[in-house]
Amino acid sequence: MPLTYDLEMFDIDADETERKLYKYNRVSVEGLRCFGWQERRKAGIGSPWHYHKDCFEIHYIYDGTLSFRVKEKEYWLKAGDIFITFPNEYHGSGDNPFAGHKLFWFNLLTLKQVLGLGEEQTQALFEKLYQIKHRVIPATADMRHMMEQVHTHILTDDPYERLVANGQMLAFLQRLIENDAAMEQVGISSEINQAIEFMKQNLHNKHSLADVAKQIGLSLSYFKAKFKREIGISPADYYMDLRIAKAKELLLSGKSVTETAYELDFVSSNYFSVVFRRVTAKTPTQFVKEYR
Repeated sequence: MPLTYDLEMFDIDADETERKLYKYNRVSVEGLRCFGWQERRKAGIGSPWHYHKDCFEIHYIYDGTLSFRVKEKEYWLKAGDIFITFPNEYHGSGDNPFAGHKLFWFNLLTLKQVLGLGEEQTQALFEKLYQIKHRVIPATADMRHMMEQVHTHILTDDPYERLVANGQMLAFLQRLIENDAAMEQVGISSEINQAIEFMKQNLHNKHSLADVAKQIGLSLSYFKAKFKREIGISPADYYMDLRIAKAKELLLSGKSVTETAYELDFVSSNYFSVVFRRVTAKTPTQFVKEYR
């Protein structure tokens, strides 16, 4: 498997309509190797396998869907997800192209001092980041505002605005650590985690909830109640949300409504369109037209 070191350095200082990328010697936030913003309106080339030397890389997706692989595991991301890779850890999008999405991402160097902190505080921050247990962490509403504020002040020379940018980045990382810890406190059981993974691996071949329950060794009624209690929505709604997220990706990659319905094992394209509209408040055709 070919690896690329610090992939973003080959595309540094991008300033395009759909993509902006700023490198370390320009950004106002201390300790960032780079900071980027991207809006993909249609499917494009994904990210090849690469790693970042001594850098955490963090993506915040605030619209659309995309996927990443770390080692041999695939992660499907949707709006409101934060995805983290650790220093020197290889990752990429595998064979999946990047579909329509909007996101921020940044690389944080593991230096002795970052974000205006002293050495002791910086060490404490990195200890917490290394202890993060979840690869995908849900964002809270204020985290989008934090990223937008960093983006607004990322190139400033004004001392106060630099303070704002560093403070907003620190607040984002603190919230990330807190949200990861909150996921632990919620205590999603191994059975429900297995059920979620089974659903994600079977988007193209829909299974009944009875199949999912059988896969994890629970009765159907107990599985439904347990899933709703731990996740907050019914397993049927969760499964459908995953399939519609994948449908958006397929539609934006150029698949027709019929092809998408067939690939995701809907009984007909008409039924798929009805479900898609129920979930998104748009028909598949409207969704593609508006996004493009």
